[in-house]
Amino acid sequence: MKYDDYQKKIEKISDVLKRNDNLVTTNRKGHNHRDLNFKKKQKRIDTNDLDNILSISDNWIDCESAVTVGKINRT
Repeated sequence: MKYDDYQKKIEKISDVLKRNDNLVTTNRKGHNHRDLNFKKKQKRIDTNDLDNILSISDNWIDCESAVTVGKINRT
């Protein structure tokens, strides 16, 4: 994955945010058991395709927000 592709994804999300006056939330369900009904009134932003590792060095990994630990370990 190249940073140019990542930038295109971020611009797409940014455009949705700029056009929206309501509260926003990600489309992800979360990792806890609290009541998520509050999300029903908010604009949902799809972040499912932010699942790529952008680069790896000896000291760090640069990845998108939806990358799983399993994907990092396999890479």
